[in-house]
Amino acid sequence: MSFEWKELTPLPNSCEPTKIDYSFALLPKVIKGAAEEIARFSKVPIASPAIVGLSCVAVAIGKKSKVIEKPGLEHYPSLFFTLVAGSGERKSPIFKYMKRPLDDWCKAKMETYENDKNYAKAKNMIIDSTIAGIKSQSKKKGADLNLLQQELMDSEEQRPNLPPLPSLYTTDTTEERLFQKMHERSEEYAVMSGEGRGALDQILGKYTNGGGTGDALYLAGITGDTVTRDRVGKSQKDDSPEELIMYEPCLNVCIMVQPDKYQEVASHSSLRESGALARIWSIRLPSLVGTRFERENEFGLDASIMHEYNHVIKTILDAQPPEVDGVSVHKVTLSEEASKARRKFHNQIEQMMATGNKLEDMRDIASKAVSQTVKMAQILHIADSPMLLNNSESEIDIQTWERAEALGKFHLNEAVQTQRRAIEDKGVTHARKLISWIKKRKLSEVSLRSAQQGGPRPRLNAQETTIALNMLCEYGYLFLAGSAYIVNPKIL
Repeated sequence: MSFEWKELTPLPNSCEPTKIDYSFALLPKVIKGAAEEIARFSKVPIASPAIVGLSCVAVAIGKKSKVIEKPGLEHYPSLFFTLVAGSGERKSPIFKYMKRPLDDWCKAKMETYENDKNYAKAKNMIIDSTIAGIKSQSKKKGADLNLLQQELMDSEEQRPNLPPLPSLYTTDTTEERLFQKMHERSEEYAVMSGEGRGALDQILGKYTNGGGTGDALYLAGITGDTVTRDRVGKSQKDDSPEELIMYEPCLNVCIMVQPDKYQEVASHSSLRESGALARIWSIRLPSLVGTRFERENEFGLDASIMHEYNHVIKTILDAQPPEVDGVSVHKVTLSEEASKARRKFHNQIEQMMATGNKLEDMRDIASKAVSQTVKMAQILHIADSPMLLNNSESEIDIQTWERAEALGKFHLNEAVQTQRRAIEDKGVTHARKLISWIKKRKLSEVSLRSAQQGGPRPRLNAQETTIALNMLCEYGYLFLAGSAYIVNPKIL
């Protein structure tokens, strides 16, 4: 068979950085200033500290505030940010500087924590002694057991719980311990790390029994859905089985990971089916490696700029919304104009998810975009005016909504492109393995069966093999002739 071969096109580089179009003018003033200063000082893409800063605001707000998207639909500001960047991209300094006000606030609480802990321990020792005396009396002849039983119950009711360590986030933990940490802290907590492989491994279920995924708590924490934990093992209080419930969990996640780890998550079918991937706002950061040159007499980190950012985070952490019906929470509503704009945005997204339209293949991600954008509007609103949290309610104006919508569209586009690219990258990886296998054996043609059964290990399934073979045809490495794939002699 003779035909003219297409010119060989190199397979795409799965780790190739992308240019991002992030409008920093949309950010609250203090976050923009801090992000620009850290980007200058650490020589990193400005989007990186900016997004971590937004997440820090969300963590500081926690369950102090709810935003009412529409009657019957309310949210805490819980978002899942994943920044995808290769090795050597200076991930740790970004988190170190942006999380500092969270850390400082926790450190300031340590003295009170130690006093409260010692008080609780001392009182429990007294209660234990009292209970021991009551139990001793119950063994005496003629003891009033009903009276002693009531005394035992009264004593147990006076037992204080040990306060949790002042902590707003963890960098790496098991799903089981994360549940406990959230339960101990009014159902709110965060996972924040410049090295998020451990967190994604937890979500992938690498440390769970039975081969399932570990995304259930992350899903519930982001959506605010009721979640329970029932285990045969002993609870922390006594010998009874552990039975815990969180009615309105609030979990924020902000991590940085290498492209290979995110590709593993993004190409996991179970995580996509569960909706976990749909709730991740991912962004693939451009690489500045090779351009981060130091110049003489460069300024150090400007403490005054960072002080403004730190002050806003501390103000949010210290805020105390008025108590209404036994609950201390600040309610945020959308103004009439903002509500109208949200509805228009919702309808636009809905239209794009229709069959044959732009987001048909990404309905899972697109369907969550509007609610996540509403949460973003809440974060911008509070970051602009943190003292609002000391009031019972406030309203998001149209200008704030427009900023949030622009950021929401950016993150939706990034999440969609990252997801599509992860799927494509997997095909590229398989295609490269097949080319190496073909070259090594100097094959002139292959079939789907031979490539699948005798191809590179680990063996690919039929679908993966077909995608890889078709990709090699598209780039000029193979030519499909009937049931056989003819190998371009230029590659041998």
